[in-house]
Amino acid sequence: MGIQIESLKKVTNLDFNTLLCSHNPRHKNGRKHIQSKLEFLENLYGNIVYLWKKGLPEKQIFNQLKLKEAWFTKYFCFGNVSMMNGVRSAIRHYESQI
Repeated sequence: MGIQIESLKKVTNLDFNTLLCSHNPRHKNGRKHIQSKLEFLENLYGNIVYLWKKGLPEKQIFNQLKLKEAWFTKYFCFGNVSMMNGVRSAIRHYESQI
């Protein structure tokens, strides 16, 4: 998640309007949509790290933040794409930075 945030920050520094994304293309306001995703991920990352630093385990962080799994996506991607993996990713990235 941390690397994704870093990448999105780079993209938001570019001047563009059209977003050519295979699953949700935007003909207008593409940069604005990327900015919204960046803000969402930064807030999620910050909340995960805050709770992790308080000593909560991954499962409690997941529950405390009221995260939900997209079961079809998780199943379709053989469990690789999930909100729990997002929690783990944020924790791994944070720990690699300290």
